Amino acid sequence: PMTPLTRALAGPARALARSGRSPRAPARRLVATASAPSSSSSNDEGVLVLFAPTLRATERVAALLAADARRGDVLCLHGEVGAGKSALSRAYVRAVAGDPHVDVPSPTFLLQQVYDDHCDGDDAGPPPVHHFDLYRLKGPGDCDRLGLEESFATASSLIEWAERLGERCPGERLDVYIDAAAVGDGAGVVVVDEP
Repeated sequence: PMTPLTRALAGPARALARSGRSPRAPARRLVATASAPSSSSSNDEGVLVLFAPTLRATERVAALLAADARRGDVLCLHGEVGAGKSALSRAYVRAVAGDPHVDVPSPTFLLQQVYDDHCDGDDAGPPPVHHFDLYRLKGPGDCDRLGLEESFATASSLIEWAERLGERCPGERLDVYIDAAAVGDGAGVVVVDEP
């Protein structure tokens, strides 16, 4: 079965193949950050490194990840305060909903926002999106009241500060590391990794 990362890349790869252009060889390096694995301790197979120097570029990354979103997809977002997790989440929700004007407030104080107005009540259309921000939680025990397991099964779940889940983090997920300071001139780096 295709993983969320391979599904996200399949559309652009097909379009590139139809255009007759050849892609540039991808950089085979993994950006090491405080929370991302380093290339010396991790195999970089299944890792995608994207440079997103602007908000618009971050929105494109989110649209790429949302292009074939499905129920059961879990995206765990990692990065320092202000790195761009909320911006990527906002763009992802809007892309899945098919509406660039959906209001997407940060769930920092509510811990969870559910977006399902775009769903037609059947499983054939785009999935609901459950957006979590676990910044204020101290650890995995604080997650009990959130109904994470149900969200992981029935929605496309975005989890900011996913490291707060500890061992509760599902094995089937995409880890998205955002580092605004990894390269010069304030350009952002997004590392997508399948554990």
